Amino acid sequence: MATALLALCLSAGPVTAAPETAGESRQVEPWERIVLENPEDARSVRGYFRSLSSIPVDGPLWSGHPLVGKYAEAGPDNMARLLAFLDADFPHNHFVLWAVRQLAGREHKDLLLRAVAENEELMPVVLRFGWQREIRDLIERRLRQAAMRPADPLNRVWIEAAVSLEDPDLHQILLNLFRQSQAPERMMASLRQLPPELLRPAVEDVWLNAARRGESGRRAFAPVAAEWGVPGAFEELFAMLREPPEKLMRHPGIHTGPEERRENLRVLITRISEASPGLTVGELLSWHEVNQGEFFYDASRRLWSVREPVIPRSWTSRDGRTLEAVLVGARGPHVTVRREDGRVIVLHMDNLSPADREYVRRQTR
Repeated sequence: MATALLALCLSAGPVTAAPETAGESRQVEPWERIVLENPEDARSVRGYFRSLSSIPVDGPLWSGHPLVGKYAEAGPDNMARLLAFLDADFPHNHFVLWAVRQLAGREHKDLLLRAVAENEELMPVVLRFGWQREIRDLIERRLRQAAMRPADPLNRVWIEAAVSLEDPDLHQILLNLFRQSQAPERMMASLRQLPPELLRPAVEDVWLNAARRGESGRRAFAPVAAEWGVPGAFEELFAMLREPPEKLMRHPGIHTGPEERRENLRVLITRISEASPGLTVGELLSWHEVNQGEFFYDASRRLWSVREPVIPRSWTSRDGRTLEAVLVGARGPHVTVRREDGRVIVLHMDNLSPADREYVRRQTR
């Protein structure tokens, strides 16, 4: 049957279909005519598609006319026929997948839930209709399979499905996958909907692992870690910003030019810190240099901030001598202060004025 249809199709030229609108006509391609005239014969359709080296990407299947329209007429029965085409050796699944996504409706639920087990490209349809709870066990199996093969990337549709279920067991499996991933920064976009109290410890663990993988792993994950306030990651962004352009290009995963990459870093730093968005790269580096050592992560605002400068105060001894210094700390009867020139001095509490002793008690209680 397939051979006869193929021979007939190849020997015949294009035919003109009925006009779509007044004054317009189109040519029906040979491959289309086989499907249009024999849509019930899945074997002949698959056989013909396999015989082709390519199908025109601007053909009518992309525009929904006339093949998709013919399948749309009969509803679920034709959806089953479309799904039958999605076998592993079918070379043009992207055409059929497009048609399935366009035609899928709630009446196809059972068909699609069975089919998604064999073809994960149907998961966007499942997510669109909110059917992921019905395949919760399938999602868990897929996540556990990925855990057995951490080097193989997991399709983000499974991650998004697991996140949306608000299932603590699935969330823990996801976070373990995140910790094991060879490219955790790519998973992060799909994980952002997880509760922050779950995600932050995992981000910290991944940062430690990335640092052990060397410079490339550390710098690939630094933007994510810095956004979550992980110590050291914010400084890593400035180290990258200071690099010469030729080195900036060598980091894995960077497919943009050096100036664009530098601009992306500048925008990221100003977004997650108190630095003014209008600062140039040079001005941003100067801002960092002036405030180096004073940065801290303000979790309430999710921003890197600069500690307020501590103003030296005047310390007075019992005999009236004075000293301009900043309180560093106190332990027992000893008070540690730092002068403006950086010199650290240890004073004895008994040698301070009553006002100074009261100040130390208030600051260290």
